[in-house]
This record gives sequence, structure tokens and C-alpha cells, in this order.
Amino acid sequence: MNYVIADIHNDKQRFDKMLKKISLGTDDRLYVLGDIFDRSVDNADPVGLYYTLLGIDQCFFVKGNHDIWLSHYIKEYYQTPPKKRSDLRPYQYNSFELMKNRIPQADMLKIADDIERWPLQITVSIGDEIYIFAHSMTSMPDVHKAEDYYLMGTDLDFRYLRNGIPGFISVCGHHPTSTIRQWYGDDYNPEQNEIWHNSKKNVYMIDCGCGFNSGRLACLRIEDKAEFYI
Repeated sequence: MNYVIADIHNDKQRFDKMLKKISLGTDDRLYVLGDIFDRSVDNADPVGLYYTLLGIDQCFFVKGNHDIWLSHYIKEYYQTPPKKRSDLRPYQYNSFELMKNRIPQADMLKIADDIERWPLQITVSIGDEIYIFAHSMTSMPDVHKAEDYYLMGTDLDFRYLRNGIPGFISVCGHHPTSTIRQWYGDDYNPEQNEIWHNSKKNVYMIDCGCGFNSGRLACLRIEDKAEFYI
């Protein structure tokens, strides 16, 4: 089976519960659509979460904006002479300090390098369908957009949500589904903090607010579109 998850935002506790809920096996594939890092006050464990993900046999990543922000800051910090590091602006989220207090510089830089190697988008054939996975929004596989298109959804609008990418099924995170529902404003949309899809079922948005106390971690099983929540 193929599972898609996004926007875990440091919450290892919820992620561990999700792994148990979906009973992820060694033959299953897990696609993580960015924003592993940052946020989550009560359960923040970026180091534990990251290495748990690396320990999954078939786990595939795409970049999220928070992941890239963290990787850039890690490199900026360690490329700055130690005596001048106090002059740097603090990292605006909690991940950097939590990681720096737990793992050495070499491991921090290795994580930053790993993040920067992740693709912006993945195209996967599953059954009779072709899926496109990206953090915020997708493009035709043979069309290359600017990085912020995929990370921030700079072109996301009603037309994209309604029509998607013809011939493909897109799955993304980044935009909380409560916000998508407000933008789209249509009767068939699910309740707040549930996975959203358009009427064509060729656009799925799966960021259900994990990282905030009011949110949930969502996971979509591709084959039957089963939804799981923690």
C-alpha cells in the first residue's frame, strides 16, 4: 500500500501513533510531503522524528518550506565564526535549538544536506492512475516552476483547486484544509481539519493542522483513499 502524509511539524508523538494506526509494513511506501520540522509545543522532537522517518524501509520525501528554512539556517549558523554567531538573528521556530542541544554539528549539517537533496515534486504511477506529490501545489511533470511555486503555492487559486492538473491526481499539504474550505466554499467539502478534495477527486489537500493544539495529523492511503487521523 501507498500512504501520504504531510506537515508533521515536529510532532513525533502523533506520528508514532499514526504508524501504529495504519500498521505500516515493510512492503508499504510512505510519502512525506514536507514540513517535517518546526512548531509543535508539547510534543516537539525533531531529532527523534527525523531518525524515525529514516528508519522506515520505503520512505520518500519532498521539500517543504519549513524544512528548507531550517536547512538554510543550519548552514548559515555553522558557516559563521563562533564568536560572531551571537549576532545572527535567532531561528524563528523551535527546531534549531532543540536539535543543536541534542546532536553534534556534523549531524546537523548532514540533515541540512539531506533536506536540500529532496525533490520539490514526485510523480508516481499507482494502479491505473498517475499521482503528483508536492508540498504546496503541483505542476505538470515536464514543467519546472520556481521553488516557491511548490513550497508556498504562489499560484494556488480557485482554478487549480477546481481543475487540478489534467490527467493526474495531485496530493499536497502546506495549506490547512480549514483554509482551503473557506477559499473554495462548496458544499461537498468535509469538515474543518479533515482531508479536502475537489469534486473531480484529482486534488487532495492533507494538511490538517498538526503542529497546533487544535489541529490533527492526517494520512491518506492512496489505493482506496482511506483517511486516518490522530
